[in-house]
Amino acid sequence: TGKTYTARRFAQAFLQSQLQNPAAPTAAPPTAPSYWWQAVAVALADLGSASVPEIVAHPVITAFKASRNNAHVQQTIWQQLLTHTHPDDDSSNTASRTPPYVFTKAQSDQWQLTAWPGWSGPPC
Repeated sequence: TGKTYTARRFAQAFLQSQLQNPAAPTAAPPTAPSYWWQAVAVALADLGSASVPEIVAHPVITAFKASRNNAHVQQTIWQQLLTHTHPDDDSSNTASRTPPYVFTKAQSDQWQLTAWPGWSGPPC
């Protein structure tokens, strides 16, 4: 389906300057995520699978929250994970789901990217 390839490409473009020069101040590159679900998707593309605290601690989320006025980052990430889970996926008990459906949760409370029919990947 190419979802992992596309997400990793997106994550590499976002993180490349930070990885090459980690001491440099973090400025949002032109490919920076615009929405919380995108930032979470980039973090998960890098991590593979992760718990919510691991996602919160990821450098992409740290950089993204610096550009937002949000005192409840962990709750926001939970909301994005649950809301962007496919309606046929029973790992989320949220009644209201919103496309794109890009997340799923394993039994071990590890979230990961998923591909459902019709999903074309994150916008790059």
